[in-house]
Amino acid sequence: NGSGTLSARSARAGESLLDEEEFASVCTAVIGGTTKDLREGALQRLADTASTEGIAVARAALRDRSTNVRRRAAFTLASLGDTDSLDVFISWLNGENPESARIGAYAIGFLGDVRGAGALLGALARGFSPAIIGESLQALGPWVLGPLLDLIEIQPELAKRSSVTSLVQT
Repeated sequence: NGSGTLSARSARAGESLLDEEEFASVCTAVIGGTTKDLREGALQRLADTASTEGIAVARAALRDRSTNVRRRAAFTLASLGDTDSLDVFISWLNGENPESARIGAYAIGFLGDVRGAGALLGALARGFSPAIIGESLQALGPWVLGPLLDLIEIQPELAKRSSVTSLVQT
């Protein structure tokens, strides 16, 4: 069926796949949905339809009481290319909450904004999970190999960790 192809092309062209009424309904569900599943589903709908006009609403969901909704909001914003959310992702990565830190690390990689590489490398130096950091660094591309090698040179103890050396070998 060719409608999927047309929908994908429309989304890539920046045209929302939601009509005005459906868009308003989805945004209302993101902010005022009575269950976390409803809020998560509405955020996913914004991402699936490439509704960049919903970025402001998705940003508000970064403060939701549910971790799952905050995670979905972060990935929605990353998929919509909202580079203004990078600071939030970095603050989560550098924060005290381990789950928010994981979400922040993954969201930085998913967003693909190389400005987040320094925060990822800093987290690696502090002992954050090399597996998570590795996935995010790989998503940012091969240019991060140089800064990673510089970090290992500054902190040679990192080279002794197989999980870190596997990042260089990848």
